[in-house]
Amino acid sequence: MENKILLSIIIPTKDRHFYLEKCLKSLLEIEGENYEIIINDNSEIRFKSTLVNNTKIKYFHTTEFLTITQNFSLALDKSSGEYVSFIGDDDGINPFILKYVNFCKINNLDAGVGNVASKFIWKDVNYKLYGKKLSGILKLGKITNNFEFPNIKNELIKCAKNSVEGFGKLPKSYHGFVKRKVFNDIKLKYNSYFTGPTPDMSSSIAISLTIKKYVYFDYPIFIPGTGSNSGGGAGTRHEHNWRFEKIKWISDQFKNDWDIYSPKYASGITIWAECYLQTCKKINPNFLKHFNYNRYFSRLIIFDRNYKKNISKSINLFKRNMSYISRLLFNLQLLANVIKAIIKRLKAVLNNILLIIDLNPFYQTVKNLNDIHECILELKKIVKAKNIKINE
Repeated sequence: MENKILLSIIIPTKDRHFYLEKCLKSLLEIEGENYEIIINDNSEIRFKSTLVNNTKIKYFHTTEFLTITQNFSLALDKSSGEYVSFIGDDDGINPFILKYVNFCKINNLDAGVGNVASKFIWKDVNYKLYGKKLSGILKLGKITNNFEFPNIKNELIKCAKNSVEGFGKLPKSYHGFVKRKVFNDIKLKYNSYFTGPTPDMSSSIAISLTIKKYVYFDYPIFIPGTGSNSGGGAGTRHEHNWRFEKIKWISDQFKNDWDIYSPKYASGITIWAECYLQTCKKINPNFLKHFNYNRYFSRLIIFDRNYKKNISKSINLFKRNMSYISRLLFNLQLLANVIKAIIKRLKAVLNNILLIIDLNPFYQTVKNLNDIHECILELKKIVKAKNIKINE
């Protein structure tokens, strides 16, 4: 019997019911019937909302302590869709997503991913640099009906050479969608759905090392949100790093497998690097050689300055067996990468300033939005006005 649920939208959450309420309202704007919403809530208090009575929503609550990978895994086990997609409780999804999932089903594709140039910044976000000037903004990148079938190996190598700074066009289950069978195969082979410290990047790398063909749409299927009480929100305040002893949400297994050349603390930069390194060690060690430690160290120097002693120790360990000439060349390259990182950071600041004063040519913006539900309603109007259609 054919599975009637085409897509499972999975939200593992903890102590963020304010975001969850608005997120669920936005998800109920999705056009079509063959999808379900799975919530695995690890909060101390049960989510009190009439929304959980909706037949599309399946709500599960547990107060037992869970690591982030355990929360994601339990939620995945409770879903039934042919394709699965994870989002955060502060994120949104384009109401026309089922057309794009159906495209993958018709063409027997393992995964689909969209352009994530678009982003929503919640009103409660207070930037260390910009204050509230970027809050309540939908930043929308280009919207077209173009799509491509990227070379997975090339995308993985590009990601590694950039020291896993971002996903690029990699297939992914977080802000993307993947066949359930892919996850089942990964668990069967490696005894876990997730092979690195956090499910977002580790699943993307594992999926990339497992599947054969996927599609990249130049279209905002997902709208990543940044709420104040989130990892992204911590990043806006420059608080996105933690000492090992303070992070209980990463399992001890992943801490014990931490790369010898990676500083022993958790930040956005080190965690994603570890997702790549630990996953490749388990699935395909041949891809480890592509990881760019020099660029990795340069980003740590710029963005994780509070841990400069740890970073310096890791750099010295990495250079320990190099010849004098090799060390000199490594240091020169490190200096060049630090300069590049500074320039990139300055460009990002300039782009944000241009957004604030409505002069950024690369983005359409909608301002004064209170939450992700309002954001998705505005997105729906914009997409309908552009009349974008996909040729299945």
